Amino acid sequence: MERSVEGFSLLEVLISLVLLNTAIFGLFGAQVKALQAATDAGFRQTAIELSQHYIEMLKVEAANGSSKPSLASYQRWLARVKQLLPVDDDLLKTHFIICFSSSPLTCDGKGQILTLQLAWYSPNSSCSSHIKENICLYNIRTPL
Repeated sequence: MERSVEGFSLLEVLISLVLLNTAIFGLFGAQVKALQAATDAGFRQTAIELSQHYIEMLKVEAANGSSKPSLASYQRWLARVKQLLPVDDDLLKTHFIICFSSSPLTCDGKGQILTLQLAWYSPNSSCSSHIKENICLYNIRTPL
């Protein structure tokens, strides 16, 4: 007597569930990494925009006859940095650099070459340029 079997065995169903869960968790992991990269890119873009704003601020002050921004202008810019980037006062003191130099790789306070370094905490340590695991950096060096 031949037996007719229809449907799936319990083992087949369990194997299918394991494969489905593996695929779902893989997609979830990729989504998390994409979100981390997007967050880092957003902070990096913000740092670029803040740097450009500082450079423009210096150019306006230079057109008005000053070699550096007024204290009020600098404080407004710094407040904007604190508002838009995840920073604290310790990070501002230790990793932010605003320096004029007369030659590359120096910080002599003379000359028309501006070195500007901004730093921020990365919540996910996905920075492309970092000095510590959770601190990201953006550097720009430009003549004024």
